[in-house]
Amino acid sequence: MAGGGPAPALQEYQALQDSLQGRDITAEEYLYLYSKAKEAGLPREAQLHLLRAGHLAPQDPRVAALLRTELTPDEFAGWQIEHRQEKPFWRDLRSVVRYPAQRDGLIMLSFAAAGLSLGRVLEDLGHFLPVVRFVLSVPIFMVSGLAGAAIVVLLPGFLNSIALRTARGKDDFPDWPSFSDLFTNMVFPSLKCLAIVIWSFLPLELYLWTAIRNRLTPSAPLLALLAIAGLLFFPMSFLMMVITGRLWAAMLPSNTIEAIAKSLKDYLRLCPLFWLLLLLPAASAVLWRVPILGAPAVMFLTLYCWAAAMHLLGRFYRLEEKKLGWI
Repeated sequence: MAGGGPAPALQEYQALQDSLQGRDITAEEYLYLYSKAKEAGLPREAQLHLLRAGHLAPQDPRVAALLRTELTPDEFAGWQIEHRQEKPFWRDLRSVVRYPAQRDGLIMLSFAAAGLSLGRVLEDLGHFLPVVRFVLSVPIFMVSGLAGAAIVVLLPGFLNSIALRTARGKDDFPDWPSFSDLFTNMVFPSLKCLAIVIWSFLPLELYLWTAIRNRLTPSAPLLALLAIAGLLFFPMSFLMMVITGRLWAAMLPSNTIEAIAKSLKDYLRLCPLFWLLLLLPAASAVLWRVPILGAPAVMFLTLYCWAAAMHLLGRFYRLEEKKLGWI
């Protein structure tokens, strides 16, 4: 500190710190603290103030530019990932639709579609090649049945993992569930998905069952109301089950309704898009009768749209995570 050195700057920095104690400090004030700490020759304190400014205003270009100079390239890349601004899914539908189109996704979905449609393809081949039908009918039945059953058992866990990985900020495609733990990776996800579906539309199911049993004509307005209630309940209940892993909490109407209320504006944007992706493949059913190629095409389109729908759910959660407060 010979010749006066940084002592005045250090005193000014300490006085500024004292003046800001006991109240919330803004990003601008942290930036000012950063500059004063630099002048006082306190690099660690300066970096700390800059990081706090970056936490409060991660989209401020000044903060990002300063952090780029203060942090190592790896540290800055980590900071960018941690503080990246989630783009609303309704403004980024292209990436939602293109999510299953990545290389790993196309390969996995193609294999799954082939497994689910194998029986139909072999049946079509039998019409063109009678020897296939008469000589190999039993092996064909067994192989196609096993292939389809394996994909059906794997599918719920696979779709769950897409939503969960997306919710955690990972936009790559997950692997198929492992056979190492049959119940955890396959049986339980399948049963949970089935339970959520049945529970979400239970009022509609009970009303239809009662009307049919008593030979009554169902009320169209009431049917529409109950169907809409189920369509609104299911996505949030399913997402809660995936994120928290707790089935009963996700099925509790008070929890689901509270979550819907917290994110109502964006949830009402989500639901039409989610159900459009989930039900759109039904329009492709006309292709099922096309020999050999029709069934794989229908199954591939179905799996593609369902994977995009799960990715959409994860994107919604990333946007609403703080509001929902599940974790």
